[in-house]
Amino acid sequence: MSRSLWISSLLLLTLALGACGGSGSDDIDKKNAYVRELNAAQLDFRSSAEEVSKQPIPADGSGKVRLVQRLGGAVDEVVKTMRGIEVPRGVRAQHRQLIDTMTGYRADIQKLMQTLRGSDTRTKRRAALAAFKAAELQVGSRVDATIAAINSKLAAS
Repeated sequence: MSRSLWISSLLLLTLALGACGGSGSDDIDKKNAYVRELNAAQLDFRSSAEEVSKQPIPADGSGKVRLVQRLGGAVDEVVKTMRGIEVPRGVRAQHRQLIDTMTGYRADIQKLMQTLRGSDTRTKRRAALAAFKAAELQVGSRVDATIAAINSKLAAS
């Protein structure tokens, strides 16, 4: 199992809002609060994912399952946090996309855990890991695109 499995490009936000054109002070404050909260969620997720990535990869299947479960727990936490954030009206659809993307990633993690728990052959496990890595790349691309859309909408409003 390679290390790249544990750290993907799922860095949820690196937004920076200054004064947004034409918006009132209260609106800017709400947008900045949203950015701060989402950045905090991203940092917590990144920290948890990095902690998982530093763990030695166990030789046995049950140890691998526990490691993958920890990654799943980090995803669960970031989704829970994102659901609790007050989202500015103009980016609600994109925020929902972030949550949906991470929820889908959690489903990918669950599939990998089932394969690791099963009595599948080494070949099937390798295929499952390859599929998971591909899913991680897709999730990273979706997150990046959604973040770009959020940045654009927040800056334009």
